[in-house]
Amino acid sequence: MPKKMGTNSKAEEARARKTATETEKKERESRAKEDQYWREAEGDKPRAAKKREEEAQKRAEAAARKAEAKRLAELEEKELEKAGKKPDKKANRVAIPVPKVTEAELQRRREEEQLQILKRTEEAKKRQSRTADEEEYERMVLVSNTNRDESLIEAHSVDDALARMTVADNLSADRHPERRLKASFKAFEEAELPILKEEKPGLTHTQYKDMIWKLWKKSPDNPLNQAREKKTRNGCGCLLRHLKWEHTFTAIVTLTCLYYGEMAKGCTGEASRPMLFSDLSDILCCLICMCMQIAE
Repeated sequence: MPKKMGTNSKAEEARARKTATETEKKERESRAKEDQYWREAEGDKPRAAKKREEEAQKRAEAAARKAEAKRLAELEEKELEKAGKKPDKKANRVAIPVPKVTEAELQRRREEEQLQILKRTEEAKKRQSRTADEEEYERMVLVSNTNRDESLIEAHSVDDALARMTVADNLSADRHPERRLKASFKAFEEAELPILKEEKPGLTHTQYKDMIWKLWKKSPDNPLNQAREKKTRNGCGCLLRHLKWEHTFTAIVTLTCLYYGEMAKGCTGEASRPMLFSDLSDILCCLICMCMQIAE
């Protein structure tokens, strides 16, 4: 009688695994062949078309998610309405954190407010004081001054001032001509500048100023030149003014005799010095001094 053989479980499991692996391999091969068939049937797509398809698919998925979220929100609102509660729209908002205010910050704000109040008060006081000053000024201007000094010269321009100063011949001698030097030069410059620009156009302002200054040093309008001219003119008679009448008369007679004696020598052919203009000026000055003595 033959020996009974038993089954080996491990061998059965190994055969089953092998069979499953072969089956799975065949299925993969069949799917790969099928995919390759369809790819060959459709043909290769360009990258741009693939990208457009992917973007369209993403947009469709996003729209689907948005629609689903909207549907769920509407469903939730309906359920809340059924329950008798209105949805709180502000509950979904993100709360903005409010910064904490410290005691130091409060103190700083109070100090700033006090400074602003003080500043406004000072401005109001300044406005009031300015108004008072303006009223006082108006009163001073409107009230006429009865104690006005008539000896002072009042003028609204340099030319007017110069005219008023030159008209007063009976005033005392100008002992300080340098005090009106600036005003005189300003008037001289304003008068000469247009003339120089017309005579010599094209120069710079500095050149015109230099030319005006040279003319000013020789001009008779210069107070220093006027004082120097008066001093020269009155030099010969300054001493005679303080002498007595007989001394003045004696000096005039002496000078006249000298003058005519020199003229006589010239007529007879004798050697004589030429008469100078200063001699004539001395004689004239002496005559003027004599007239002044007579007037006194």
